[in-house]
Amino acid sequence: MPMPTILADAINLPLVAGLGLITIGPLTLLVTAIESLVFRLYLKTGFRIVVKRVLIANVISTLAGGLLLMFQDVVIHGTGIADRATGVHVADAGVQGCV
Repeated sequence: MPMPTILADAINLPLVAGLGLITIGPLTLLVTAIESLVFRLYLKTGFRIVVKRVLIANVISTLAGGLLLMFQDVVIHGTGIADRATGVHVADAGVQGCV
């Protein structure tokens, strides 16, 4: 008996978003706990103070990374990183395309 064909027609956005939030919460808490333990031992301060500051830093870092991911094309092309990586200048690429 042949196997049935399964086609993926669309992404279930609520499912992906929900599972992403379910995953990122525990991972952030785990990373925060490990970093807090290291900083507490290194700085010799209270655990609650370190946890609060590390958690705030991790949340800000995650939000900044999300914004950078949303605008990565603008950032990469605006800084000229893409031009240096490929060795093709934007002006040269336009001329080559017209010829």
